[in-house]
Amino acid sequence: MSDTPTHDLRPIRPGPFVAALLLAPLLVAAPFLGLGFLADKAGADLGGLHFLVMIPILALAFGCAPYLAFGTPAFIWALHRRRSTVSAALLAVLASAPVLLAIMVFRASDVEAPASIIVYLVFGCLFASIWGAVFGHLYHRFAGEPFDV
Repeated sequence: MSDTPTHDLRPIRPGPFVAALLLAPLLVAAPFLGLGFLADKAGADLGGLHFLVMIPILALAFGCAPYLAFGTPAFIWALHRRRSTVSAALLAVLASAPVLLAIMVFRASDVEAPASIIVYLVFGCLFASIWGAVFGHLYHRFAGEPFDV
Protein backbone atom coordinates (compact mmCIF):
# COMPACT_ATOMS: atom_id res chain seq x y z
CA MET A 1 0.00 0.00 0.00
CA SER A 2 1.44 3.34 -1.05
CA ASP A 3 1.62 6.32 1.29
CA THR A 4 0.75 8.67 -1.59
CA PRO A 5 -2.31 8.18 -3.77
CA THR A 6 -1.44 7.50 -7.41
CA HIS A 7 -3.20 10.64 -8.64
CA ASP A 8 -0.98 12.82 -6.42
CA LEU A 9 2.29 11.57 -7.90
CA ARG A 10 4.48 14.30 -9.35
CA PRO A 11 5.48 13.60 -12.96
CA ILE A 12 9.20 13.34 -13.61
CA ARG A 13 10.79 15.01 -16.60
CA PRO A 14 13.21 12.49 -18.16
CA GLY A 15 15.71 14.97 -19.65
CA PRO A 16 16.37 16.88 -16.42
CA PHE A 17 16.33 13.59 -14.49
CA VAL A 18 19.03 11.93 -16.61
CA ALA A 19 21.13 15.11 -16.75
CA ALA A 20 20.99 15.56 -12.97
CA LEU A 21 21.63 11.86 -12.35
CA LEU A 22 24.79 11.85 -14.46
CA LEU A 23 26.09 15.28 -13.50
CA ALA A 24 25.70 15.10 -9.70
CA PRO A 25 28.61 12.77 -8.93
CA LEU A 26 30.75 14.34 -11.65
CA LEU A 27 30.25 17.84 -10.27
CA VAL A 28 31.22 16.66 -6.79
CA ALA A 29 34.42 14.97 -8.02
CA ALA A 30 35.44 17.60 -10.62
CA PRO A 31 36.94 20.21 -8.25
CA PHE A 32 39.05 17.54 -6.56
CA LEU A 33 40.20 16.14 -9.88
CA GLY A 34 41.10 19.67 -10.98
CA LEU A 35 42.96 20.35 -7.74
CA GLY A 36 44.92 17.12 -8.07
CA PHE A 37 45.75 17.90 -11.70
CA LEU A 38 46.89 21.45 -10.89
CA ALA A 39 48.98 20.27 -7.95
CA ASP A 40 50.64 17.65 -10.15
CA LYS A 41 51.37 20.15 -12.94
CA ALA A 42 52.72 22.68 -10.45
CA GLY A 43 54.92 20.03 -8.88
CA ALA A 44 53.32 20.67 -5.49
CA ASP A 45 53.65 17.95 -2.90
CA LEU A 46 50.27 17.61 -1.24
CA GLY A 47 51.59 15.03 1.20
CA GLY A 48 48.71 13.57 3.21
CA LEU A 49 46.28 15.88 1.47
CA HIS A 50 46.81 13.90 -1.73
CA PHE A 51 44.78 11.07 -0.20
CA LEU A 52 41.98 13.49 0.76
CA VAL A 53 41.90 14.89 -2.77
CA MET A 54 41.60 11.36 -4.16
CA ILE A 55 38.63 10.29 -1.98
CA PRO A 56 35.88 11.94 -4.10
CA ILE A 57 37.51 10.65 -7.27
CA LEU A 58 37.71 7.11 -5.90
CA ALA A 59 34.13 7.44 -4.67
CA LEU A 60 33.12 8.20 -8.23
CA ALA A 61 34.97 5.15 -9.54
CA PHE A 62 33.71 2.73 -6.90
CA GLY A 63 30.27 4.21 -6.31
CA CYS A 64 29.11 4.83 -9.86
CA ALA A 65 27.49 1.43 -10.52
CA PRO A 66 25.63 1.21 -7.18
CA TYR A 67 24.62 4.87 -7.51
CA LEU A 68 23.03 4.23 -10.90
CA ALA A 69 21.56 0.81 -10.05
CA PHE A 70 20.10 1.69 -6.65
CA GLY A 71 20.00 5.48 -6.73
CA THR A 72 17.97 5.76 -9.94
CA PRO A 73 14.86 3.97 -8.62
CA ALA A 74 15.28 5.67 -5.23
CA PHE A 75 15.35 9.11 -6.87
CA ILE A 76 12.34 8.28 -9.04
CA TRP A 77 10.42 7.22 -5.93
CA ALA A 78 11.48 10.34 -4.02
CA LEU A 79 10.65 12.80 -6.80
CA HIS A 80 7.28 11.20 -7.51
CA ARG A 81 6.31 11.54 -3.86
CA ARG A 82 7.99 14.88 -3.13
CA ARG A 83 10.45 13.32 -0.71
CA SER A 84 14.06 14.16 0.07
CA THR A 85 16.56 12.95 -2.51
CA VAL A 86 19.20 12.87 0.24
CA SER A 87 17.12 10.39 2.27
CA ALA A 88 16.42 8.38 -0.87
CA ALA A 89 20.14 8.19 -1.63
CA LEU A 90 20.92 7.02 1.91
CA LEU A 91 18.24 4.33 1.68
CA ALA A 92 19.69 3.25 -1.67
CA VAL A 93 23.14 2.80 -0.07
CA LEU A 94 21.65 0.71 2.72
CA ALA A 95 19.68 -1.38 0.23
CA SER A 96 22.76 -1.97 -1.92
CA ALA A 97 25.01 -3.15 0.92
CA PRO A 98 23.60 -6.71 1.26
CA VAL A 99 23.66 -7.16 -2.50
CA LEU A 100 27.27 -5.99 -2.75
CA LEU A 101 28.25 -8.14 0.24
CA ALA A 102 26.73 -11.21 -1.44
CA ILE A 103 28.55 -10.43 -4.69
CA MET A 104 31.86 -10.06 -2.84
CA VAL A 105 31.42 -13.27 -0.88
CA PHE A 106 30.31 -15.39 -3.83
CA ARG A 107 32.76 -13.83 -6.27
CA ALA A 108 35.91 -15.19 -4.69
CA SER A 109 35.05 -16.20 -1.14
CA ASP A 110 36.39 -12.82 -0.15
CA VAL A 111 37.29 -12.97 3.55
CA GLU A 112 37.68 -9.19 3.55
CA ALA A 113 34.08 -8.67 2.41
CA PRO A 114 32.65 -7.61 5.81
CA ALA A 115 35.39 -5.00 6.27
CA SER A 116 34.95 -3.84 2.68
CA ILE A 117 31.22 -3.39 3.23
CA ILE A 118 31.86 -1.28 6.33
CA VAL A 119 34.19 0.98 4.33
CA TYR A 120 31.63 1.05 1.51
CA LEU A 121 28.86 2.05 3.94
CA VAL A 122 30.90 4.79 5.61
CA PHE A 123 31.99 6.42 2.38
CA GLY A 124 28.76 5.44 0.63
CA CYS A 125 26.61 7.23 3.19
CA LEU A 126 28.81 10.32 2.99
CA PHE A 127 28.83 10.52 -0.79
CA ALA A 128 25.22 9.35 -1.20
CA SER A 129 24.16 12.31 0.93
CA ILE A 130 26.22 14.75 -1.10
CA TRP A 131 25.31 13.26 -4.49
CA GLY A 132 21.63 13.05 -3.47
CA ALA A 133 21.59 16.72 -2.47
CA VAL A 134 23.34 17.79 -5.67
CA PHE A 135 21.04 15.57 -7.75
CA GLY A 136 17.91 17.07 -6.15
CA HIS A 137 19.16 20.61 -6.64
CA LEU A 138 20.13 19.99 -10.26
CA TYR A 139 16.91 18.17 -11.12
CA HIS A 140 14.69 20.94 -9.77
CA ARG A 141 16.81 23.62 -11.42
CA PHE A 142 16.84 21.82 -14.81
CA ALA A 143 13.10 21.04 -14.59
CA GLY A 144 12.31 24.66 -13.64
CA GLU A 145 10.62 23.52 -10.44
CA PRO A 146 10.97 24.95 -6.95
CA PHE A 147 13.25 22.94 -4.69
CA ASP A 148 10.59 21.85 -2.18
CA VAL A 149 12.39 19.14 -0.20
